Amino acid sequence: MSGLPIWLERFLVVVLCWQLSGLFWLLFSPPTADVNLQMPRQNSAASQVSRDAFLRWYGADGKAVAEVLGDYTLMAVVAGRNGVALLKSGGTSVAVRVGMEIRPGSKLVAVEPNQITIEQAGVRKELKFSLPTSAATPLFAKVESASARALPPIRLTRGQMATLIQGGNLGNWDQGLAAAPEGGIRVVNASSQPLAKLLQLKSGDILKRINQRPLDQLADISLIFHYFGQSAPVDIVLVRNGAHLTQHYEIQP
Repeated sequence: MSGLPIWLERFLVVVLCWQLSGLFWLLFSPPTADVNLQMPRQNSAASQVSRDAFLRWYGADGKAVAEVLGDYTLMAVVAGRNGVALLKSGGTSVAVRVGMEIRPGSKLVAVEPNQITIEQAGVRKELKFSLPTSAATPLFAKVESASARALPPIRLTRGQMATLIQGGNLGNWDQGLAAAPEGGIRVVNASSQPLAKLLQLKSGDILKRINQRPLDQLADISLIFHYFGQSAPVDIVLVRNGAHLTQHYEIQP
């Protein structure tokens, strides 16, 4: 060591002291518990939380959506990617296109021939098209249709029906109509009824049957919306000035 430079001697002394201190601590330090580092365990309870439970946390469960649908009656649809649904709640009606909101947070996502799908906070529910519970078609129905004089056919398009359903004046869907005492739907004022104008009906006409389904009461107007939204040929049996007539409609895409 005497032949080494003074700075190198001091450096070696410091290294030796550091090594001795570490050895002293290793021999005389108190024992400690072994430390085993592991990844945190997955919370099994959290992993089992379902999507429905997550939605219920935000107050949007299936029951809430069902309550929204329970307020509405599906009156008419024009099915398709850009379909339209006519819904009735209480005394008011609303026409909604796919992608629009029925109420804040409740959106119409699909319109099919016999039902619509509404989505609220990720939960989807279907509202089916329920036809009025009319009596079964009597045996003389075809005889009545056969004896009715045929009027010149009328051609309509799905677009015309969609425009009619979306029209704001359809809110008062029964305006210009009334229940006929002898059964059927009477057109009281055709000029004030958008559906009557589209179908080229006249004031005083009594609608008795559509595609062999009886029109017994004013609520059966939903049958008319249904068949014109879903069927290509539509036949309406009506009474005009005491004569039974059949009006044939061809529905184009």
